[in-house]
Amino acid sequence: MLKLGIRRSNRQENRGQVVRLVAVIPGYVFGWVPKGNTGGAGVLAIKPMAIPKDLEALLQNYSVARGVIGRGPVLALLAASAFIVLNR
Repeated sequence: MLKLGIRRSNRQENRGQVVRLVAVIPGYVFGWVPKGNTGGAGVLAIKPMAIPKDLEALLQNYSVARGVIGRGPVLALLAASAFIVLNR
């Protein structure tokens, strides 16, 4: 979406996408990004949206909680790596 905003010279979209990029880490860790959100700056990042019919089957079994739990080992590995690097 940032690339689209840049192509269209849309300052509001660009600003909104930069904020979303900063918020992506806590959003990823805590599973705050809801199903169906289009990612545009004109929509709150935590607002659930209707999922188009053609995509419903792909997202039917999606679970935020399962996604957060699944990311646990990756986050632990990243934290351990950062700890090791910072304590050299």
